[in-house]
Amino acid sequence: MNENIKQLGAFTLIIAASCAAVSLFVLSPLQQRNHSANARLASAQTVTKQLGELQPKGPLWDAQITNANALHDWYELQNELATDPARLHSQVTRLARARSIAIDRMEPQTPTTTSDTATSTGLSIEATGHFNDLTNFLADLTSECGFARIDFINFAPIKSKDDQLVHASIQTSHFALQIPSQQVVQAEPTQ
Repeated sequence: MNENIKQLGAFTLIIAASCAAVSLFVLSPLQQRNHSANARLASAQTVTKQLGELQPKGPLWDAQITNANALHDWYELQNELATDPARLHSQVTRLARARSIAIDRMEPQTPTTTSDTATSTGLSIEATGHFNDLTNFLADLTSECGFARIDFINFAPIKSKDDQLVHASIQTSHFALQIPSQQVVQAEPTQ
């Protein structure tokens, strides 16, 4: 009996240390990614505004249009996951399968407007898998599900023959950022 209590205590300590590691290695980079995405959005809005003020002139103009259009398209792709619950559900399911994670339950949360320039859709996910696979799955959620962040994680060990199985309760937010409308611009300079 004492041996089981010691093992449970050790396992609990490992889980606590792992949660701290997840916070350090998953949540911190996610916050940096969010800051970087906001900076890129501001840059795209600045470029779009500048393009409206410029007169079309040659290859530099064409390059600016190409870059602005590519950035606009990239933002639209990132936003699609937050605005299309079926596509988001499919993406999360695909990521879970790739990491051998069993999704026990996945429910969308009510979309909210977070600011004048963003809306968010959340997911509540209950999943089971090996601890390392779950941490990789969390990293995948933040890097492959658009502008996403992990809002809440709770790990609980599962008593089974395989001592590494863990149940995770996960809350995520997926953001759609308002981007400037793409204007049709002449590729050829006017004389």
